[in-house]
Amino acid sequence: MCKTSKIVGRNVATIRAQRKMTQSILAKRSKINQPRISAIEKGVGNPTTETIEAVAKALKVPVIELFQEI
Repeated sequence: MCKTSKIVGRNVATIRAQRKMTQSILAKRSKINQPRISAIEKGVGNPTTETIEAVAKALKVPVIELFQEI
């Protein structure tokens, strides 16, 4: 598990929670299945650029925000 994956995962989970979204809601809005959202939040795997863009769009944040330590 690389540091970037951990940061992205933590940010996705944090922002999703701030928006009071479940993983299922985020999955529907991003058109990514819920197990994949869970894996991203755990920092597992290497999501594609398209996946990260879809998640950012669903969370209504710029992509760069997912990569910044918050």
